[in-house]
Amino acid sequence: MKQFFLLFSLLCSIAIAHAQQSAYYTIHVGTFIGAKAQDFDQLRPMGFLYAFEMENNYFQVYLGEFDQRTQAERLLPKVKAAGYGGAEIQERPLNQGRTVTIIQIATVELEKPIRWERYNGMGELFGIISGNRLKLVTGVYESLNEARQALSDIQGKGFSDAFVKNVNSMYLHRLGPFETQNQLKKPLIPIKIEDKPLVKVQPSANEPRTTTTSYDQPPTRPATTTPRSGTPVYPGATETTGRGWPPAASATPAKTLPTIRVNVKRRSALELQKVLKAEKTYAGALDGYYGAGTQQGYETALKQNPELQKYSLLMRYQAAGSMVGEDQLQQTINRLADDPNALLALEGQSQPIAKAYQAYVLYQTLGPSNEVNNLMNTAIQAAFSTGKRVVTQLPPFDYRATYAYNDLDQLVLHLLYVHGAPGNTYAAPCWLFRMHPQETARAQATFSGFSAAVPVQNCDQFQEWPEVRLMSAIAIDLAGQQPSQQELTQASSERSRLYLSQVSLSQQSQKQAQAWQDGLWENLNAWAQRDPLNQRLITAFKVPYFQSQVRLEDFYMDKGFSSDEAKGMAIATLATLVGPYVKRFM
Repeated sequence: MKQFFLLFSLLCSIAIAHAQQSAYYTIHVGTFIGAKAQDFDQLRPMGFLYAFEMENNYFQVYLGEFDQRTQAERLLPKVKAAGYGGAEIQERPLNQGRTVTIIQIATVELEKPIRWERYNGMGELFGIISGNRLKLVTGVYESLNEARQALSDIQGKGFSDAFVKNVNSMYLHRLGPFETQNQLKKPLIPIKIEDKPLVKVQPSANEPRTTTTSYDQPPTRPATTTPRSGTPVYPGATETTGRGWPPAASATPAKTLPTIRVNVKRRSALELQKVLKAEKTYAGALDGYYGAGTQQGYETALKQNPELQKYSLLMRYQAAGSMVGEDQLQQTINRLADDPNALLALEGQSQPIAKAYQAYVLYQTLGPSNEVNNLMNTAIQAAFSTGKRVVTQLPPFDYRATYAYNDLDQLVLHLLYVHGAPGNTYAAPCWLFRMHPQETARAQATFSGFSAAVPVQNCDQFQEWPEVRLMSAIAIDLAGQQPSQQELTQASSERSRLYLSQVSLSQQSQKQAQAWQDGLWENLNAWAQRDPLNQRLITAFKVPYFQSQVRLEDFYMDKGFSSDEAKGMAIATLATLVGPYVKRFM
């Protein structure tokens, strides 16, 4: 009996550990044209190799599946030593998948030759990597009943141990000619596992990204823009009227691509014209005006430059602007203004930031009350109660006092204070700035330097822009190694502040931004001279970089900034987009 109890406890602990796993890791070997399994024989002893086939005969090749990042980190140097210097570790969050029903046919040892011909006629075949073993499964089935009906047929073909199970679709790797070395025939009617995409879930790294909004055509913009004097207007800002939650108007702005001004002379357009002329796709004057000729030259370069063709394809398979690792409370806060169910999820949470948002929603629903005061004061005191922590930056208010919240200004101010409390990792949501532009602007002016401690959700739409995505795809290859999550989070918060800001950079900050850009291109150009391959990569990088700078300048001019102010804001934004990846050149 005791032995049974110990065994039961062990199984429970294993099941709990597996349920708590939020992601797995894989090594991205690289992107190749016409990749074949035998090309990677030297990597085969290291783990299971699989590939994702894109358009134009491009393949993204991956190695293994690891529960812990440290496992992948130990193997990565061996992969690079084998000649794949651009290999990198990628995280696959499990919350990007969905539960699907499959039939497990067999389990094979990766160290032994696999007789793939045995599995012809099994339909669409997938593999689930499990250490040095590969579980072979087929499906995906719409229901358990459908799977059970197919099970008897599979068992009748000699696989008596086959059984039905549910798995997370992120674990499934489709087995095709690459994985099976052309020994497995393709099924007559392939079944796609992405037939039922989840709502509000970013695509995984091995699935094309699809969006409901196209950036192919520039949007129609009013002839005039609201000046920055008076009431500041944030992108997608809404005016809250009356009581009730969530607000009637969506707090999520429509995605727009700024129209480029043709009558503004600028250095960014001049630099773009220079590289396009060198590429023989632009024959006009080097005048710094972004006209039809410059636009046509840019579009021609995208079609003719081999490196730009490659990265244009790669960027379509990368998730743009995705935030990995957000826990349930952060997701609830992010959805609070759009999803009525998010309010229910907020109730019962004990974290200080959760209580602060409960106070905010209660105020928005019923107005000032003692309950609002109690919730917010409790949140503040809990957030700044140091205990064993050391408060390195005191907020510009007495967090030990008791406050009455009779207006939205003070409530929003203290809500942002809680976001900036020591140890807080929860980001202020974008909708808070869009719904309350005046209150958040005054709050930021009030706490000034303390605002740097306030993490902000990834609010901007820049990473959705085609030129920015292309630039980012090239920057990833320039990086050499993946930036830390802390670096990326800090860059994202700074980019959100720039995106939402109605105040231009100081003269000193503008000079710092310009110095960063000058230093970057001086070093990149020097690196390009060392090898023709470097030269081609840097030339390709320049095209979307300066195109992005032009577009960013118009975004900020649309908000009412002058052309000089917009230039500084655009360069600072570019630093947040590519800075973490090109730091080795600085």
